[in-house]
Amino acid sequence: MQTIPAACELAGTLFFVQLVINLLTRVMIWFPGAYGASNTFYQLNDWWFFCGGCCGMLGMPLYNIVITVDASEAATKWLPKEFEVQFLARATFCFFARASWPTCTV
Repeated sequence: MQTIPAACELAGTLFFVQLVINLLTRVMIWFPGAYGASNTFYQLNDWWFFCGGCCGMLGMPLYNIVITVDASEAATKWLPKEFEVQFLARATFCFFARASWPTCTV
């Protein structure tokens, strides 16, 4: 069983990894790839693929933006808590151990 500070640290780490993966796949890879594909279809005069790609590229960016914003909000919600919980856990331990603050280590 994990303690509360360890669980919050794990949650903060997971949300940070989620943010990095979403930014990488949904912004840095997908948008240039979609532009490159539509540009290729346009240059090859392949209008069926170009029109189909444009229809697909209307909805997918909205979904990518929603997922990226959600991951960003989750990261901004949990990352500060990780540091706050670590500080409070250290302060509580030092208080109950009756140790002085600068010399107290957890």
